[in-house]
Amino acid sequence: MSFKVKIFLITMLLFTFAASVLLSQEKTNLQRKFDGVRKKFNFAQGFQNEQKNPRAQELLNKAGMNLRRANRQMRGRRPFVANRSIKEADKAINQALKIFLKEPMIKRKKKLDELAKRAENIVIGSENVGAQKALDSGLKNKDFAYEAYRRNNFFRSMRFYNQAYQHLLKAISLVTINKRDIGIELENEAYRFDQFLEFNKGIINSSKNQTVIKFKESARKKVRDAEHAKLDGDFQLAIDYYQEATRLLNRALDITLGKTELSAKRVFDKVARLDELVDNMEQRYDRLEPDEQITIWMSRIKQLQKQAHQAVAENNFGIALNKAQLALDLVNKIHKKTRELK
Repeated sequence: MSFKVKIFLITMLLFTFAASVLLSQEKTNLQRKFDGVRKKFNFAQGFQNEQKNPRAQELLNKAGMNLRRANRQMRGRRPFVANRSIKEADKAINQALKIFLKEPMIKRKKKLDELAKRAENIVIGSENVGAQKALDSGLKNKDFAYEAYRRNNFFRSMRFYNQAYQHLLKAISLVTINKRDIGIELENEAYRFDQFLEFNKGIINSSKNQTVIKFKESARKKVRDAEHAKLDGDFQLAIDYYQEATRLLNRALDITLGKTELSAKRVFDKVARLDELVDNMEQRYDRLEPDEQITIWMSRIKQLQKQAHQAVAENNFGIALNKAQLALDLVNKIHKKTRELK
């Protein structure tokens, strides 16, 4: 065999290998895209089970048909037509989600606009650098939320909406806490719980899981306890109860969605919630007498918080959720211990 023939055969072998690698990567990317659209389909179906909208049902039927077709086409090694079917399914799902989310998003936009206006009125002129920074972040995320919704990226829109909401409340809190207005802090915590419940009640209420039902009932009890504490004038205790109620609803939602349906949106929300609680807690406990156990817990919380952020950056959402939940449980322990110390 001549040298030129050997070179030709080696070149053809390398070309064949490269083509097989590219084909394998294309197949993996297509499967990932299919799985993502299927999860979005299940998410939309949850809304349809609640709202039973005829037009949305037609769109979801079309999406389901295209997903089944795409599955057959992928198994038949027809990636290009499968990709087209997946795109058609995604388009129909987006149209259905717009029907479901139109009214809630209008309400959320109105509430977020009101909160942004309130934050601007409180923060501007306060000369509080941290509050101004939080306000700027809140307004930026608000714009991102609306833009993502306009582009039919509903999960991204919800994530930015929640981040905007958290930043704007933080901006308000940084100014009002300096004024020792714990009543505003209580109002913010109650509003935060109400918004979380309104946004997720459709998903939580659809679950028949007994643990979910138990968490939901426990959250309602904590809210009643918060209302009683407020009437008794113990605003700090009322704040703690609202925070516990929100934590319980978070646990219920985690179970309802399940590990296989874990979304980036859920993780971003939980980590953002942890960040806010840690910020508030540091400000509150700086004014208390030092306690060795609380100091140990705070150190562990900061460590878990850092690990949660690292996991999010690496798209390890299961690990991020676990670390954030462990940290939130420790936050709850600190709240309970400080009540005992009073």
